[in-house]
Amino acid sequence: MNPLVVAFWMQAVLQVPTGPTPETGDQVLRLDDALSIAARNAFVVRIQETSVSKAESALRAATSSLGPRVSTSATYQRFEPSNAFGGNADSKTLGLTVGFPIDLGGYIRNAIGAARYNKIAAEQTLRTQSNNVRNQVRMSYYNVVLANWNVAVQQQSVKNAEDRLKNALLFEEQGRLAHYDVLRLQTALTQAQSALASAQNALTLSKQSLNNLLARPINTPFDVERTFSQPAIPGSPEQLEELGYQNRPEIKALEASQKAIEENKRYTSRDLAPQLNVGVSYNRVIDATPFQRENQVVGQLQLTWLISDSGVTKERIRQLELDRKQVGIQVEQTRLGVSLQVRRAILAFQNAQEQLAYADKQVAETEEAYRLATLLFENGRGITLDVTTAQENVTRAQAAQANARFALLTALADLQLAVGTDALPTTPGDNQ
Repeated sequence: MNPLVVAFWMQAVLQVPTGPTPETGDQVLRLDDALSIAARNAFVVRIQETSVSKAESALRAATSSLGPRVSTSATYQRFEPSNAFGGNADSKTLGLTVGFPIDLGGYIRNAIGAARYNKIAAEQTLRTQSNNVRNQVRMSYYNVVLANWNVAVQQQSVKNAEDRLKNALLFEEQGRLAHYDVLRLQTALTQAQSALASAQNALTLSKQSLNNLLARPINTPFDVERTFSQPAIPGSPEQLEELGYQNRPEIKALEASQKAIEENKRYTSRDLAPQLNVGVSYNRVIDATPFQRENQVVGQLQLTWLISDSGVTKERIRQLELDRKQVGIQVEQTRLGVSLQVRRAILAFQNAQEQLAYADKQVAETEEAYRLATLLFENGRGITLDVTTAQENVTRAQAAQANARFALLTALADLQLAVGTDALPTTPGDNQ
């Protein structure tokens, strides 16, 4: 990597000027802390967690279908008139039945397999929601950081305007400056103060947006980090694409859904296959007559085979096959989308690096121009317009620098989302 780019990045990100921002006393909310809060509180994550719990319950239910079925029964019958042989006019029977399904062909296990893959798909969907939330939190957090930087820029602009006006008033008293020039500087100060108020309002709104994303009261006070470590240098596009194919939970969720559909197809074909059930029943007759058995044990072996269902099962299997093909198309689409996201994020990252290098140079140039214009003005060799124009150029350059830093941070966040992991690889030799 170009060492100049690294130098600019170190200057712009590791040594962020905070300006004369007053201490608020609010606790600093680190980015990692915000991500942890979102992982616990975010609404979409909590909703998807319930879907995972439902999938786990469905898996336990499918697994239980291999176990025995135990049922009891109680029967009361009333006869009118009474038995001609003097028997009882009513009959009371208690029963206990135990049944065991015999999984011929392993079809029940197919249902268990489908439930297991559905659970995996739900877990991967939860990862997808978590990754999306992490990206949203990063973007919202960086918006607060950018708003802080903009406030610092505007505060510096106000301070410069106040210093210029103070000197101008002194020059006016000495007869070295016309009152019109003082009025222009007063107008410039008012404009800078208005811009500062707008920047502070934007900071408040960005904080409220982040609090809302973290599912906590929007007026919860906090401050954010002002400096960030140098990000890892991304690897090659091909390396990052492959990492995305391996890590993106959207792809894994779809692949699990495909396998679940295949298992469901085999389970559905069970309707046309022979089914065997084994059971034992015990019946006890209360107050049995002389001609009745008081206790009776019956063993059952039941084999059923559906000869024809008029094509219902065949069409259900066909529908499942179409579902499987549809999910396969979605896998292809998602993989292609991952490739596009990775390439787009890499280009955005590289463009942000170049823009930041240019913005750093612009800031240095405009600050020097402002220094010279101020020096000439204070020595009676410059005009007010040159000073105010130079200050406006400094403010615009500093704002562009802050936006370039923001673009670099957000491009990195988009790249982390695209590859499905926060730990980006590095290209061999780049860190040497």
